[in-house]
Amino acid sequence: MTAQPRADNLKTTYQRWLDRRHPPECPDCKHIWGDQGAPDSFEDYAQRYPELAHGAKRHLTVEWDPGLTVTEVASSVGCSQEHVREAIDNGMLEAREIGGVPHVTRTNVTLWKAAKAPTGDGARSWITLEGASERYGFTLEALQAMVDSGELSHRPGGADGGDGAVLVSRRQCGQLRDKVGYTVQEAAERLNLSVPLIEEHLSQAGWRRSGEMLPYETVRLLSRRLAQQRADAEATQAGDEGLVSAKEAMAIASVSKTTFYRWADEGLVPQVARQSGARYRDEDVRRQARVYWGAARRQGQTPPAWIAQEKPSKG
Repeated sequence: MTAQPRADNLKTTYQRWLDRRHPPECPDCKHIWGDQGAPDSFEDYAQRYPELAHGAKRHLTVEWDPGLTVTEVASSVGCSQEHVREAIDNGMLEAREIGGVPHVTRTNVTLWKAAKAPTGDGARSWITLEGASERYGFTLEALQAMVDSGELSHRPGGADGGDGAVLVSRRQCGQLRDKVGYTVQEAAERLNLSVPLIEEHLSQAGWRRSGEMLPYETVRLLSRRLAQQRADAEATQAGDEGLVSAKEAMAIASVSKTTFYRWADEGLVPQVARQSGARYRDEDVRRQARVYWGAARRQGQTPPAWIAQEKPSKG
């Protein structure tokens, strides 16, 4: 149950809200107040405000900032307006209409610029539905629904675009996952832990809950932390047997340096620290390679021979 604030505190926040009240077209305020609309009196405000989430309360009292227009984004980043529009169309840059004009929040502009302002034309900007389901924790049905509704940018994924395969925006999937978040129960299932144990790990990691949902990045980092702990424990017990270097691991999995180090960074292939440098368990490399090559047909790439040899034994 939410603790009720003191009346004088409520009056202070109410006056601050009135002083900084955002215009009617603010989409966040519309979402916060819902179908009832904004309060029309202190009594109405006092009834509804205490139950709002912390982030919503904060939004209501910050100075109004609609974000940047396409022209302003282009000027800030140092690119053409067409470059910005293409990024928005491909789901690389989240925009929302305010007064009929697309606007991008300053935070999103900063993140997009830090990512080198991708337009989404490159193959690495897109991922199969199966890959997105595995990486971001959405069901295939949920992803397809977001594609059908236009919430998630997509493009044909087949060699000729005609076999029904679909690719979706990696960046947008991450943004949507962060927006939706995970319940602790969902995170526990994804990490194969009990709820009390995941709560304990979150506490050890110094995570401070700001709402009921866990952001995607928090779950990703926790996954990496747990994988590293398991790898360290196994390495202590088993010594160096079955360990391979990064170069050997790339050859085993038949993937590029970029792909392999992304796996390592996300905890999909845990590192084992050695004086001579990081090592990886052969079985971890092969497990992730099976997932990678099994998720979808990859144009111009050939899976390692050992994967092809395994297929008959599974049939």
